[in-house]
Amino acid sequence: MGASRLEQTNALFRKNLVIQRRACKTNCCLVLFPLLLCSVIGGLQIAIDRSSSSSPEPPTHFDCGCSNVSVDGNAFGGLVCPSECPLPRAPRWPPVLQIPPPEYRAAGDGLFPFTDLPDASCRARGTCPSTFLVTGGNQSFVRNVMDNMFFPVHDASVNLSAGVSALSDFVLATDGHSEQSFLQNKCIPNLTLSYPTQYGNEIANQDVRCTEGLMLWRDSSWLINDELYRGYYQGNDKNMTDEIAAAYDFLSSDQGNFNLIISYNASNDYDVYYGAEDPVPLLNQGGSVQKPHSVQVTRLANMASNAYLHLRGNGLRMSFDFVKGMPRVAIHYLDRFDISPFVGKLPFVWTMELLFPVILTNMVYERQKKLRIMMKMHGLGDLPYWIISYCYFLLLSLLYVLSFMLFGSVLGLSFFRKNSYGVQFVFYFAYMNLQISFAFLMATYFSSVRTATVTGYLYIVVSGLLAEVLFRSYVEDVSLSRSWIRLMELLPAFSLYRIIYEFSQSLRVENYMTSSGIQWIDMSDPKNGLAGVLTIMILEWFLFLLSAFYLDHFGSLRNGTRKAAVLVRTCIDGNRFQAVQQQNTQLQEFRASVEMERTDVIKEREVVEQLLQESSSGYSVICDNLKKVYRGQDGNADKIAVRGISLSMSRGQCLGVLGPNGAGKTTLINMLTGFSKPTSGTAYIEGMDIRLDMDKIYTGIGVCPQDDLLWENLTGREHLMFYGRLKKLKGTSLAELLI
Repeated sequence: MGASRLEQTNALFRKNLVIQRRACKTNCCLVLFPLLLCSVIGGLQIAIDRSSSSSPEPPTHFDCGCSNVSVDGNAFGGLVCPSECPLPRAPRWPPVLQIPPPEYRAAGDGLFPFTDLPDASCRARGTCPSTFLVTGGNQSFVRNVMDNMFFPVHDASVNLSAGVSALSDFVLATDGHSEQSFLQNKCIPNLTLSYPTQYGNEIANQDVRCTEGLMLWRDSSWLINDELYRGYYQGNDKNMTDEIAAAYDFLSSDQGNFNLIISYNASNDYDVYYGAEDPVPLLNQGGSVQKPHSVQVTRLANMASNAYLHLRGNGLRMSFDFVKGMPRVAIHYLDRFDISPFVGKLPFVWTMELLFPVILTNMVYERQKKLRIMMKMHGLGDLPYWIISYCYFLLLSLLYVLSFMLFGSVLGLSFFRKNSYGVQFVFYFAYMNLQISFAFLMATYFSSVRTATVTGYLYIVVSGLLAEVLFRSYVEDVSLSRSWIRLMELLPAFSLYRIIYEFSQSLRVENYMTSSGIQWIDMSDPKNGLAGVLTIMILEWFLFLLSAFYLDHFGSLRNGTRKAAVLVRTCIDGNRFQAVQQQNTQLQEFRASVEMERTDVIKEREVVEQLLQESSSGYSVICDNLKKVYRGQDGNADKIAVRGISLSMSRGQCLGVLGPNGAGKTTLINMLTGFSKPTSGTAYIEGMDIRLDMDKIYTGIGVCPQDDLLWENLTGREHLMFYGRLKKLKGTSLAELLI
């Protein structure tokens, strides 16, 4: 009787511990890496704290009476309060359209085949118009709309003091570098526009100059898309920039129908984040002048809508008066600057992924050395092996993660201390299970430890960099559908990065205001996406495990389907030998193919055919037309190792296989013992099919392999102890075996 599951677990667990003890140097480096990372971050934090304490700044007292200033209803702007004071009423500002800088605006420099663009000399003078491309199904109607995009000005100077609504007729624009301007079809020399702006207690006139807006017709949307792409600095091979401000496609619009597609440059994001390197939520931060970002789509749509309504008559218009932020509370800056959220997510991601190649190489090693099969022969089946190995790696992963959290907490990293420990443990636990199942799945595709090791570490580096460079930009792009983010999070590395990103992002504002990090209540917040990430990881965890177990057992989807088909046919026919007999070559065909062979080969084939028909139980081994073909690679022909052998061995018979090198002796024995799968045909050992019942066959045979199938890190005594425990030996009986 074989060992129980508990005894098998004890044997395999002890064997793994001995192997890990022999690899103590590697394991020490692995465990100390989180300590090293936390120590470096903690050391920087201590240095910053000491630097701040050595030169303390005197406390500053702020007068928050700025919120009591009266706001002029006819002026833009409003209250000007420092960030340490509350802002009960946010300033209002005119909607401003983003246009390209003058030196990058589209011009006739040879990049485009069109002749209606301005001469390239305008760039030197800074007078290039801002170009808009327009197309549609009804050209005459669309041209009328084009002529009414900008409110015309006939005076050299316009002073708007009647109210903010008067400015809504004019399209204000900025190129991001110079002062604001307003767009006109044709600019009068020295044309300016003035409107009142309030800055706290002061009201001053804001003067803006005129910039020409050039509306150009194109015959199709295809031409517009081509021009937009080629005008971008990465869209042509000449490294030239001819930017188009925006483009309109009016489709089937006419007097009774208004359909519109707007194209604009979204490479400059104007969302709730500052900067490109490490964005921070704006949160209405205070300053001397607090203006919202430029408005793109809304203003472009308003321009086309007003032009269309103007053609409809009756004085209809859509007034876009102003934009404004939200009121805010006072921002209390902390005396202690926390550096951990600013270190970056990549070091934490790489640290959490370090166990992946360790698990992968351990699984591939036992497959490559055929140690899995040796353990099967000693009673350790697939399912117990998987359960025991999984629990071992899960325990190792949990110790690794808990030590990481412990080191970070002891060294005072707010990344670990501020976020809820319970939330952290749930996400890390789910990810570690996902990482183990992912490693088990990937192990089924490798047959070489060296290849698996290189691939494992390459996966860590590449996936981390892709998450930092690519995935992060998508997460921060508020215009991108969250469905695409969910799709990208199917990659385990991206799921991990999203977790680290949200944990870090919740702490970035702590340097400016009180923050409690991620808590259980934040799990229901759809903006951070943590609930979705957790769901994806749990589903992939089970999916990867089932897929890995299936591929490990059958080798491929095709083999699994073939095995299932054989099993179904066997059940239908009721007799395994008869089911296989239906697939064998007819005896007459066999004789024709071997008519030049020796008569004993034909005779043995006839014996096998007869035994299969009689379902004889007096034979231990019956090989039925067993073949093994190694597929050729790199254009080479297939190599036939065993060319359809039929052989019978009666019970108690001793058989020796002789032949020259390359005759197929080792391949035949490997197929009979499960080290190699046959290409076609089959064999029966004590009536059990090697294609279906190999696990049962292992319980009744003994194999002395041609090569030494041993763990390189275990001694001979340790091998005997391991296999002895699998055979239910322990105590004095196991000790006597080792004498």
